[in-house]
Order: sequence, then structure tokens, then C-alpha cells
Amino acid sequence: MATVISFFYNDECVLPLWLRHHSIFFDHGIMIDLGSSDSSTELIRQITPDWEIKKCSSEVLDQYTFDLEIMGIEWNTPGWKLVLQISEFLLTHYDLNSLGDFYTNEYGVCGVSCHGMTLLDHEPSRPINENVSLFAQKYLALDVNSLGAKLREALGLPLSPTNNRYFHRHTTGLYMPGRASTYHKNCWSATGQLSKEIFILDAEWLKSSLSRSKASNSIRGSNDISQFADGRLKFGENIHHKLSRSRTLHGQNLKSAKWSEIQAEKVVENQWQFS
Repeated sequence: MATVISFFYNDECVLPLWLRHHSIFFDHGIMIDLGSSDSSTELIRQITPDWEIKKCSSEVLDQYTFDLEIMGIEWNTPGWKLVLQISEFLLTHYDLNSLGDFYTNEYGVCGVSCHGMTLLDHEPSRPINENVSLFAQKYLALDVNSLGAKLREALGLPLSPTNNRYFHRHTTGLYMPGRASTYHKNCWSATGQLSKEIFILDAEWLKSSLSRSKASNSIRGSNDISQFADGRLKFGENIHHKLSRSRTLHGQNLKSAKWSEIQAEKVVENQWQFS
């Protein structure tokens, strides 16, 4: 079984898109309510009725205590697990259970570090349509793992990537603060390797963008997830094509063709296109 664990606080704008997307990839989901007062819990029950909703047990939240709470939930969750923020979207064209078993059988690991990227809002004036896969609308991402220290500093980014996520079948993730890495040794994260099959796209701007769209009476999505499944298959075909034709595939370092429209020359070679 593959389970996604996430947490929410008044995220009714983002949840329909996020839930429909991830219900395709995961067998089960556990959503932690941080005290929402909007319709978030009702949306989860409506869109993913078989998923669990748990109340956060910590009265005072900080990174350390919350990570401990998440690991407590993982303790009672068998199989493969992945913890995501509500702004993060998983992309892969493989079955997660089969992929996890492949990592174990071929490489002898019980967990891998997923390749985190920052999804770019390259058309901020274009409203988000909840009836369409997010990646059919926003398809540029910055590969922050490929940026050097000086460029990170110039862009105001942390010295180490913070949006890699750990996909594993350990009892708990034994996360370092922030969950971008782990203390587990039996994993690719410990050797600095990143999965070339699982990507995590972080769209921190999505909530504010959807809020603006709703204020402008944008289209609200239905519960039909078939179109999102189609989007997943299209992504799978395209990323497989890019993997096969890339001239810069060296271990975990994969970069797509450069975008001529992007003028920031120092950043352009770290752009990915998901379309």
C-alpha cells in the first residue's frame, strides 16, 4: 500500500485540485487538520471519502514537535509512505508500490529521496481551472537541486534544497527538521542520490492564485478525476521522452532543453518543462 500524509489549515481553495491529483497515485491518504474553520474537512470527505482525517494533537506547533507527530502517524501506517505539504504535488508515471519494490529489489534500499522542484507561475494572469490538471496549465519548474551555492545565495534560497521529500517503507521517516532529508542510512538520500522517477513540484503561490480566481468567479471543479488520470499519462509519456533524449543525463542530473523565452541566462539551464 502507498499512503500520502499531508496537513491542512483553511485550504478549501487548494484541496479539490490537490485531492483529485493525489488520489490517482496513492491507495490511501491521511490528512491532518491543524484547526481549519472553513470547508476543508467537508471537501476531503466528499472527494476522497475513504481517506482519514486526524486532528492535530499538538497544542503548540513547531517544526520539531510536528515532525514527531507525523512520525507517530507513520508508525501505524504500513507500506510505502510520503509526506507532502498541501502546496506540493507528486508526479510519476509509475505505480508507486511497484516502483518502491523495484528500489528495494534492485538497490537494496527501503527509501528514496524524491526530486524536489519549484513549480513556476509563468502566467500569473491566467486563472487556474480546477477542471484541468495543474500541469497542463503551469508546466515550468526550477530544479533547485542543480543550482550552485553562489546562485542560491543570489536568489535568496537556502543553501540546501528544502523541497526534496522522502518516499519510504520504514516504520518512520526519522526526518531531519523540515523532512527534506532523513537520518536513515539505508536509502538514497544518505548518498546524495535523487530518484529519477518521482518528482515533487512545490507551488507555494497556488493558494493565493486560486483565491484570486474564486474572487473573480472562476470555474469550480467537479469530482470527476478521469481528466487528471489523462494528465498523468500525458506527463508520463513526455517525461519518458525527455529522459531518453536528454544530452545532460549524468546520474541524477537531468535538464530539459533550454527555453528561449526565458531571459535569465544563469537560471534557464535549470528549467524543466512539463508539457
